[in-house]
Amino acid sequence: MKSKDQQLLEEAYDSIAKRDPKYTLINKVRHAIKTGDKAKQALAQEDLYQFAKKYNLMKDPEVIEFLPEFQ
Repeated sequence: MKSKDQQLLEEAYDSIAKRDPKYTLINKVRHAIKTGDKAKQALAQEDLYQFAKKYNLMKDPEVIEFLPEFQ
């Protein structure tokens, strides 16, 4: 069972992600890194890359942090 703090934190992330798809993609990458799943991480980074390219976010520091080309 999750603690109350963990539940509130997840709800906060969910509400942010609903407002901005960029954060949804960033959270996917974070989760893949945290779990150590390289395949999911590569797919999530590719999705984030395509999104950033489409919406001209390639200079956004939050996006750059999670793209492998810039690490």
